[in-house]
Amino acid sequence: MCLPFSGLLPHLVAAAAPAPVSERERAQRATAAELVQRQFEQVPVEIAVRFRSTQKAPSALAGLAVGDVVRLTHPASAPLDVDVDGQTFAHATAGAQGARLAARIVSVPQE
Repeated sequence: MCLPFSGLLPHLVAAAAPAPVSERERAQRATAAELVQRQFEQVPVEIAVRFRSTQKAPSALAGLAVGDVVRLTHPASAPLDVDVDGQTFAHATAGAQGARLAARIVSVPQE
């Protein structure tokens, strides 16, 4: 669909302009914003705890067999990266919680 901008501009300006709002409307907007915020806090996100990436030649990967050791560039003393959508938001050490592997957060980078 294609619309001429000249016909659309007045509607965009009107929508962007602050309109007088009653106290009741402000309260409704605040309540709606709070509900949306609470719902976003409930949305599950996938996280990954990772070693730093390592580059290997395809020929090195093609010959891998059970028992082979892949040397990583991740220093043994460095914590693991905790990522969401490719962005590191914390660092952790490997551990266990009962019979399951776990990650203990050791630092959170400051922006």
